[in-house]
Amino acid sequence: MVRQAVFHTDIRRTLACATATVSTRTERLTIMAADLADLSKWTTMSNWDKFSVEAKVREILDVAPNKRDHHFGRPFLTSYQIAISFADSHPKEAASIANPVGGKGTGPQDSLAKYLALQLSKRIKSGKLADVEGRFLHGENLKPLQFDRPKGQIEASTGQCYSMFRLLGS
Repeated sequence: MVRQAVFHTDIRRTLACATATVSTRTERLTIMAADLADLSKWTTMSNWDKFSVEAKVREILDVAPNKRDHHFGRPFLTSYQIAISFADSHPKEAASIANPVGGKGTGPQDSLAKYLALQLSKRIKSGKLADVEGRFLHGENLKPLQFDRPKGQIEASTGQCYSMFRLLGS
């Protein structure tokens, strides 16, 4: 007997319709396996995948060093700089992911800068972004960083450490 009790009601109906016209158990199991492989149509995509955030962030991080031959390589960008570039280049996607960009006075809610820093950090740690490097800039003896953008200035909300990222290679 085929065990369909574990499936969501809609999936059970789909499988019942598909298996009703099939004569042998092997064929029923084959159809069920094909339907199970296509469960992605019943799940939601993450914002990272839905909005192709990785490709957009890679474009932002693809910054040329001041001197091509310098041994330091590409410069780092803070999560604020990445978020500002992302929001200015892709305002609809940015608004769907998180609002606001971030900075002092935005409150405790998740900001785009926090979202991007967290997602980049997770993917670097897991090895999914092996060509992106993350580091911290310590805030000791620094005033909070300020960032310019067309919609006004943003002051970083932290004075401790700033997340920074860069593409590896030239």
